[in-house]
Amino acid sequence: MVFALKTAGLAQASTDVRPGWVISAGALVAIIAVLVLLARHQRKRKGQALGGDAPASDVEAKWMSRYTRAIKQLGDVSPVIRLGGIKALERIAQDSERDRQTILDVLWAYLRSESPLKRSSGVAAGEMKSDTAAAAVAAGRITHLSRPTKLTLLPGLNLSGAILDGADLTDASFDGANLTGASFDGANLDGASFSAANLNHAYLNDANLNLANLTGANLSGGDLIGADLSAADLTRANLAGARLLDANLTHANLTGAILTGTRLTRTNLSGAYVLEKTGDKPMEVPVSRKYLKDKGAKGIQTVKGLPGEENTDAR
Repeated sequence: MVFALKTAGLAQASTDVRPGWVISAGALVAIIAVLVLLARHQRKRKGQALGGDAPASDVEAKWMSRYTRAIKQLGDVSPVIRLGGIKALERIAQDSERDRQTILDVLWAYLRSESPLKRSSGVAAGEMKSDTAAAAVAAGRITHLSRPTKLTLLPGLNLSGAILDGADLTDASFDGANLTGASFDGANLDGASFSAANLNHAYLNDANLNLANLTGANLSGGDLIGADLSAADLTRANLAGARLLDANLTHANLTGAILTGTRLTRTNLSGAYVLEKTGDKPMEVPVSRKYLKDKGAKGIQTVKGLPGEENTDAR
């Protein structure tokens, strides 16, 4: 059901053409052209998936032809042609392992240029355009093929509704980003930073958020069923109404977190703590069942790993 809704949303977005952004896309193409030239000088290979046993110069020519054609499509005025360029880049990444990071750099740069939190008029951006949504999906799928070799830095962007299910975004930065309704189901977000990000009603089911920085993040209404939040920093995070059923919050920092209506059925809170100032420095105080009750959390009778109590699934 969730997948159908996400897909339908993207299909509807594909008909949304918004004028006034193509100038910035032209500037982006110039920047990407530099990336192409840099990548060309770095490529010294003798035959690969694109050319088999052909001479290296022929392989390079084929690669450059496909690459430059896709880049031109990416800067076109037509949203349909831009989508074609994104798909072409993804196909190149599928064919050529060595080019995946370069193509990821292009797609992330495209998102940074074309999906800011606010438009040039200063008005807050709404839903992602069809091309930026497709670029996010393509980039996420490329990370399935092989782990990125560079950090993903996407702070302060409008990625509302983005679908990055299963993406490898280890140590990525989404600080201050609008990720309302975004989907990271099954994604590897180990060590990622979402400080002050808006993840309202986002999907993070079975996601790996080990050591993630979620300080001040808005996770209200989000789905984090089965998510691994071990040693995550949830200081001042808003988890109101979020569903953390069967989630792992061992050694998580919940200082100042809003837990009103947060569903914690069978959640593991072993070693979870809040910082309380006593004297000159704060002290780690284990989260207790009483603390959760006072905070308005739900399903606390099934929470596991609380201090002085046996781990139990009793309802």
